[in-house]
Amino acid sequence: MLKPILYLIGKTEKSDPKLIDYIGNGTLEDTALSTLDTFLDQIRNMFPENIVQATFQQVHTEYKEVRPKIQKIGSGGNATNFTAASYMKPTLEHENEMNVLGLIVFCTGFGVILSILGEQARLMINFFIVLDAVIMKWISALM
Repeated sequence: MLKPILYLIGKTEKSDPKLIDYIGNGTLEDTALSTLDTFLDQIRNMFPENIVQATFQQVHTEYKEVRPKIQKIGSGGNATNFTAASYMKPTLEHENEMNVLGLIVFCTGFGVILSILGEQARLMINFFIVLDAVIMKWISALM
């Protein structure tokens, strides 16, 4: 069983140099990613717009190429179209990944507010205590 695996590993170590030229060296010079965008995306995901949406989507910055059109109106009243140099415009996109950071921040904030309210929030606190007991009984019954 071990011999075929070692054979495959030996074959894959000797890669074709044409393959590297075809795929590329993996540089990020042509992308517009920045550390600031990644950091701001994390902050946006900490405070989601919709807590239900945060259970199945995250926000991330994506750069799209924009080519503005410029019209130059001549003296005769006829318009001439020019295309200006393209630039990368940042847009916010939602991707289908669970936003765990947003859920953790929401639940932590919710718990802190419940503890601050004290006796006013006793009914909600009792609800979560009973919910915890029901889930624990359910898990122990399944195991």
